[in-house]
Amino acid sequence: MAAAARAPAAEFSRWSGRMIFYLVTKPHAYTMRTYLADWGRALAERITIVPYAQFVARDKQPRGSYIFSDLDRVNADWLPRLQQHWDELIRTGNARKLLNEPARVMTRLPLLQALHATGVNDFDACPIEPNKPPMPNRFPVFIREANDHKGPVTELIRNQSELVQYLDYCARAGKLSGAPIVVEFVDTADSSGIYRKYSAFRFGDHIVPAHIVTGRDWVVKSTNSESGARYIAEELDYVQSNPHATELMTLFSIANIDYGRIDYSLRGGRIQVFEINTNPIIMHPGESSNPQRMKKRRITAAAIERALLSLDE
Repeated sequence: MAAAARAPAAEFSRWSGRMIFYLVTKPHAYTMRTYLADWGRALAERITIVPYAQFVARDKQPRGSYIFSDLDRVNADWLPRLQQHWDELIRTGNARKLLNEPARVMTRLPLLQALHATGVNDFDACPIEPNKPPMPNRFPVFIREANDHKGPVTELIRNQSELVQYLDYCARAGKLSGAPIVVEFVDTADSSGIYRKYSAFRFGDHIVPAHIVTGRDWVVKSTNSESGARYIAEELDYVQSNPHATELMTLFSIANIDYGRIDYSLRGGRIQVFEINTNPIIMHPGESSNPQRMKKRRITAAAIERALLSLDE
């Protein structure tokens, strides 16, 4: 698809005439910017991308709908300030709709722990604290950063001894930064060894299925995804039928997330949640040469556009 005539990045300081304000950490504004420049270009006049630093610098916010995104990357010291602006938008009546209340949104670690405690997820997660090796309840496990979206930083670790050895090595080599966590591995492969990662969006009152990524590696990515006709047809059926919409809405509500993308799999027919990203890539640019894949992309694009417009009704 052709890029939009203007880049939304140049719109950061232009507020007038816009109705949906997308609040984000400035380095990660590319998620919405890329969407508005390609599949979402029809919405470029309806959505303004606003970095948080610019947002909190204003004494009064214009009337519109507000999406607080990227909250796992926001410094904890900023959250009270964002909550104050959220409360002020309610007090002044300038918010048509507000999505993702900063003080209530669950980030990855507390969400995974809550979903395990309530019996949704079969796996748990725990933080890595200085001078205190974590002791998971079961193995294998892997390590990842709590507040980024790059996936695991290790292969599967089979026992406590391996975990301690790896953490000792990482401490000496400075391999871990941020907020590393240990996550128990849950095997969701089917009988033929295929893993599936489902992804779906929440836009307020709407659940929009996005895609299924399938592969034989436990870390399923688009780059190692199976591309056979069977899997393409399965993905098309997923976006057309939206089979998990009701349960996904409940899971988003548990997380107190009104806008974001949930990544999950199925184990014995039960949803297993990997994460909910509040600043997801909405759609990758460009078209597909495969007619079935292109049909799926157009269905998803139309549903996303309708859902975003509903935020400004």
